[in-house]
Amino acid sequence: MKRVAMAMLSCALPLAPVTAAVAQDCRATLTSNVQGWNGLNTPSRQAALMNLHIEVVCADCTPVVLFEAFVSPASLRFRSQTLALGTGTAFAQAVLSDPQIRASFLADLVHSEQAHSPMCQFDGYVEGIAMVASLGMVATVLRGDCREAPGRLRASYFSGFDGICIYRLRVTWRGWEPLPPDVQDRVMALLEKIRFGP
Repeated sequence: MKRVAMAMLSCALPLAPVTAAVAQDCRATLTSNVQGWNGLNTPSRQAALMNLHIEVVCADCTPVVLFEAFVSPASLRFRSQTLALGTGTAFAQAVLSDPQIRASFLADLVHSEQAHSPMCQFDGYVEGIAMVASLGMVATVLRGDCREAPGRLRASYFSGFDGICIYRLRVTWRGWEPLPPDVQDRVMALLEKIRFGP
């Protein structure tokens, strides 16, 4: 899905314990409520090392869509790597331009989803670069085939790095088909309200 942002990426990068000072900078928030999206209080099954900052659902969308935003400081080891010299779009471009890094990036995301959903088999692809909250992010799509509910599912990811923090946004829905245009518009309206940082 290519409407500037409709595809999310894996950011299975080394993470560091959250210190009070860094945690203040590593945040994702909604600048205002978005019509049709409602908050949830259920725990997420994704990446225990990443903090869940936003979890909302569009219950009257067809199909129903779940949006989650995870954030964590990048580890010192990661920030010392050449890949981390770029931030935002430069970081995303560095991931996409190197076939080996791109393949590893996708494999890490698939592995992460597989570990948290062992009844499902995942595959996917890196789609490109998307802009969310003025941050260039890697866009990725995964498909899951599960032996139990929800059966088939599709997830779009946006993953980015701003020099300090790693951000992972995830949009999930049932079925393998791309979201219809009207639902994509509702997701885009939500993404436009995302803010990263303190």
